[in-house]
Amino acid sequence: MAATAGQDVVIKKVDAVRAATLRDTIPSYAEQDHLWKELVAHIKKYGAKPSGPCFTLYHDVCYKEKDVDAEVGLPVAGELPEADRVNVRTVPGAEQMACLVHKGPYDGLPGAYQVLTKWLEANGYRVVGPDREVYVEGPMATDEPDEYVTEIMFPVEKA
Repeated sequence: MAATAGQDVVIKKVDAVRAATLRDTIPSYAEQDHLWKELVAHIKKYGAKPSGPCFTLYHDVCYKEKDVDAEVGLPVAGELPEADRVNVRTVPGAEQMACLVHKGPYDGLPGAYQVLTKWLEANGYRVVGPDREVYVEGPMATDEPDEYVTEIMFPVEKA
């Protein structure tokens, strides 16, 4: 079930999360595998345990065709040293996060983003920080892309 115009957008509070993160400029939204491999290798090296679903923060103000400012992250429990490119930090939450759940392959995410941004405009909200994709179910949980579950989140306030 891909996100459609009839799917519900929900405004909810999202708590801050302590996570290991790695931020870099990537060629496109789809080209972030190398960031994940580097981040996961660091976490495994020190035996830290994941404490929630992984996510990507997009720091650009709007959609970009190339040179995307992306930060991949994985919530972790316990001690984890930082490295040159890996930070351990508290990723801020938000009092109001506009959220839309997309079920299906990642190539369906652009359509879900369109649904969410149209909803924001129609309901008088503006984005006030980096958007994020939370990978509730992804390649580490299933080999079936139709079963992926991604929650798209935008921190918002009334315009």
